[in-house]
Formats: sequence, C-alpha cells, structure tokens
Amino acid sequence: MKILALLFVAFLTACDSEYYPPAFVYRASFDITDANKIETYAKELANARGFRVFEKSREEMKGITNGKEAFFIAFYNGGKLPIFTISNAGTGIVLSIMISINDDFKIDDANELAARVKEDLKCKFNINLELKESKE
Repeated sequence: MKILALLFVAFLTACDSEYYPPAFVYRASFDITDANKIETYAKELANARGFRVFEKSREEMKGITNGKEAFFIAFYNGGKLPIFTISNAGTGIVLSIMISINDDFKIDDANELAARVKEDLKCKFNINLELKESKE
C-alpha cells in the first residue's frame, strides 16, 4: 500500500500537479451489510457541506473486492484533489477514510470533519474508527 502511495506521489509530481499528503487516515472493521447506508450517509454529509461528490461505480468496486459489495466516494471542495475519501474497496470488510488538506481546507477544517465523521459512524453504525496516520 505504501508503495502505491509513493508511486501516486511520483505520478503527481511528474505531472506538475498539486499534492497534499493526507492529514488523517482512519480504518475500521465494519458490517458489510451497512455498505449502502454508509454510502448514503457519506453523500448526505457531502451535500450538507457543499462538497462536490465523485463516486466510482459499484460494479467496478465489486470487481476489485472479490465480488463483495464495495464503494468509493470522494469529496472535493473545488481543488483537483479530494479532501475526503471513504471506501471499503479491496477487502470489503474494512472501511478506510482519508482526509486531506489544501489551500482552502485547512487542518482545523480537517480536524472538525474527522471529529464529525467519527462521531456519526460510532452513533449510527457502531463503527470505531482507528487513526492510522496523522499529519499532526
């Protein structure tokens, strides 16, 4: 996974693109039967905050998750790179969340969004996100 991240960074640098490393990366096991509800929650959160939503097709995500229900959703606040991604692609049973910063979405914004998402997922789906990486 870290090799893929390094390749991604190299690709962005080669393309002369802006790159902001993730401020936070969270992971948690979850009940895959909640995938549709979590996907709906993420889209509602993005809409409430005025973020643009990008999602990959469920069929494409199933293809890389051995046929299990899977999703990938990214939030954009105007930049070229997402400020938030949520997905269970790959294993299907691990929820991964990445929150990034950019010129218009500062670390305080990332902290606030992380706190909100952690609280919502705990209350609504009994998901306990574990911090895996932090820029702070």
